[in-house]
Amino acid sequence: SLSGGEKARARIARLVLQESDVLLLDEPGNDLDIDTLESLEESMQEFAGAVMLISHDRYMIEAVCDSFLGVHADGRVLEYASFEQWLKSSAKSLAVSPIGVVEKLPEAGADKSVASRSSGKSAKLSYKDQLEYDRMEERILQAEGRLENLQNKCTDPKVMADSRLLVETCTALDLQKKEIEELYSRWEVLEEMRRAVAAK
Repeated sequence: SLSGGEKARARIARLVLQESDVLLLDEPGNDLDIDTLESLEESMQEFAGAVMLISHDRYMIEAVCDSFLGVHADGRVLEYASFEQWLKSSAKSLAVSPIGVVEKLPEAGADKSVASRSSGKSAKLSYKDQLEYDRMEERILQAEGRLENLQNKCTDPKVMADSRLLVETCTALDLQKKEIEELYSRWEVLEEMRRAVAAK
């Protein structure tokens, strides 16, 4: 009978009470309110063992993590000093020494369509796709800026005191997170297309 957020909080509470050396957390911030997110971040920072965290929440990652691994569309696993460094590297294809290479991930439907397009004799990015690719980093940064503003707004005492406004703000926050996820997914598709063209 519990909601998704209540189930997540119960699971996190159980984890905190257990003695562990390593925590493996996959999107632990999903369905959590701001107060619980902050408590979760504090718990991870105080945790004496190692934490492996997978998340789309940039701010949680930056607050908690001291080592960053980026898994790229071509299967490479690279280590970065910060999330910002990964963002710039992905956008500009900077040379970063890999710490290892994983087996190439199975291609999703979008990737298969990219591969089929790239196998044609006249494979190239269209003007529209190239323009979208060139502007993607800026769009993501702007979207993450809006996300940060909404996160700050959710903790504003005036907003928290107004239940209607709080619900509206939290709804906008969820929509903004989804927009960012969609932008990253689209960026991966465009990057795969660009790599396929470059390989020709």
